[in-house]
Amino acid sequence: MQQNLAVPGTLVLDAAAACGDVSRSPFGEECHLRVHGTDGAYSIVDYRAPAGFGPARHTHRREDEIIQLLEGRIVVWTPQRGFTMSPGDVVLLPKHVPHVWRAFGGGTVHFTVTLVPGGFERFFSIVESRGIAATDHAGLTAAAGEVGLYDIGPPLSDEEVARIVAEDR
Repeated sequence: MQQNLAVPGTLVLDAAAACGDVSRSPFGEECHLRVHGTDGAYSIVDYRAPAGFGPARHTHRREDEIIQLLEGRIVVWTPQRGFTMSPGDVVLLPKHVPHVWRAFGGGTVHFTVTLVPGGFERFFSIVESRGIAATDHAGLTAAAGEVGLYDIGPPLSDEEVARIVAEDR
């Protein structure tokens, strides 16, 4: 596995073909840890999820999350606003702001996630290493708590996705 821990003043190159730090969740997600910053200052993750997938509504205690959508379409919900994202769109989801997203339109999704500071990306490897099943809410909640994530509710429903898509046109 390639170690890509940044050292001040050091160029970090993570060639996609050599990316050995990959975690797979019981939901079909793939998380490729591309870069982590010095002392956990940031991390960049290459993330892929199946059609129709979306996590539970949640809040990050520690990190801001920046999503740049590369492939597919997603709906994003926050208490202030719901909207859709297409390839090339970028959103900043600040810490302490509840949010959730869900893939829609029948295709898989692929995006990069920049986390400032880094650390949340460990969630995926924790889930995989412990063999936590998709139906193990207690196990998923415990893993989320270890990385500073609060689970605040269910994923977006089909009805919520349809409403947000219709309103965002």
